[in-house]
Amino acid sequence: MNTTLKKSLEQESTDELFFYFRHDGAYNFEKKIIAGKLLKERGFDRQILQEEKQLCIEELQADLKEGETPGLLFKKSKQEVMKKMLGWLVMFLLFMSIEIVVNVTQAEKDWESMGIVFAIGLSLLAYSFFFYKKHINKLMHEGAKNNELLRLRLSYIQKEWDF
Repeated sequence: MNTTLKKSLEQESTDELFFYFRHDGAYNFEKKIIAGKLLKERGFDRQILQEEKQLCIEELQADLKEGETPGLLFKKSKQEVMKKMLGWLVMFLLFMSIEIVVNVTQAEKDWESMGIVFAIGLSLLAYSFFFYKKHINKLMHEGAKNNELLRLRLSYIQKEWDF
């Protein structure tokens, strides 16, 4: 536990602590844990503390269930990689179309610049396709690490908040 954070939170009012403790989906987890413990020590309403604890646990369990659903993590990873590949393809087509328009409107044809744009674009697309599975596996590994973090937070809440 961060002692400097605890000391700074001990000086806060009960309303400020409840603001840190209250469930809002996005929070500083360590600050939330310490605020909950301090509210319990100050004799804050147990029913409200239990309701907020239950909301937090339910959200973590829902996120964990979503992350552990077979195929869902793979599907999300695949969609993210496909979005990136589609972005590269759109950029390639945009630059090629600009280069073609410029080349057609000019009196002297500059095929070298169009060839360079074409080669760079194709190399980026080839890179995306070549490392497709590697990117998906990387995203799946990050999702598994996120699930482990959610499990750790869930156990930490159940251990630290005994109200």
